[in-house]
Amino acid sequence: MKVPLIACRLTERKDFADTTKAVSESLPYYEREGVGYVHCAKTVSMHYDLRTRKLTHISVGFWCGNHGFLYPGNKPPCRRGGRLPAVMLAEPSPGRVVCATCAGRSIGSGQQGDARVGGHVAKYRPHRPFIPVRARLQPGSAA
Repeated sequence: MKVPLIACRLTERKDFADTTKAVSESLPYYEREGVGYVHCAKTVSMHYDLRTRKLTHISVGFWCGNHGFLYPGNKPPCRRGGRLPAVMLAEPSPGRVVCATCAGRSIGSGQQGDARVGGHVAKYRPHRPFIPVRARLQPGSAA
């Protein structure tokens, strides 16, 4: 079962826009082999090498604000600390813990299910960044 994704904002850099393609739907869960939480995908982008046009990696943004990567052939590059292989799944593996923030926000946004958590209607909409309309009054100053 695939779920719709939020279109990610691609940067205005031409080389980045030419080598990155947004994905419109995917499997809902991202799981790294054996460690950490299972996360819910919010955005997915495919990244290509500028010269060879071959897929280098896939980046996955989660509802909780974290992100993860998928590599072709499930073999991440060998770097400091190495990364464990990751996969996208229709359902989390038995015994794995799903990130509560991801689960709540994906359900509340309507991406998964009927926007109900524990029988109650749940809604989630990202808020605009906080921008004060006017400067806060200092204690003791006139209004």
